[in-house]
This record gives sequence, C-alpha cells and structure tokens, in this order.
Amino acid sequence: MFKGNTIMSGYFKDFNATKEALKGGWFHSGDLAVKHPDMYIQIKDRLKDIIVSGGENINSIEVEAVLYSHPAFLRQLLWQGLMITGERLLAHLSR
Repeated sequence: MFKGNTIMSGYFKDFNATKEALKGGWFHSGDLAVKHPDMYIQIKDRLKDIIVSGGENINSIEVEAVLYSHPAFLRQLLWQGLMITGERLLAHLSR
C-alpha cells in the first residue's frame, strides 16, 4: 500500500475501480513484497497473478523463470502460450 502526494487521484471515468484501489486513503497496488532485515523491500509478484493449486501458492514469476530457462520454450510465446485459467497453468513448448 502507498500513500502520498505522488499517488494517482483515481482511474479515468471508473469510480468503482478508484474506490477499490484507494480504500482508506491508501493506494492498494496488488503487489506482493517482502521486507528484508536490512529494510530492503523486494517486489515478488502481483496478488492476482498467484496461482493456487492443490492448496499451494505458486509464484507466477518463478514459473516464468523456469520456462525462460527451458531450451524448447520460445520467449515470444510467453504471453500467448502462458495462461492462467482458473487454477490451471498451461504453457506451450516448441522446438
């Protein structure tokens, strides 16, 4: 959550999205982060991009990193071939 004079005042012509995002005067970005002991904050993922499967939370960024490292995975297919459908993850591999 963020608060300050540099945060947006709202979404253009979308009162409901603005109301949801700016609850209590704080901007709810939907980002998931961890704060390290040295006070460094690391953004891990977006809340809506977390995949829940078999009771486990799967970080979509980690899945993308594994796919990128696979020799059969073409980078340009990532956004076309990687889909989150409900709680099911699909990826297309090509030689």
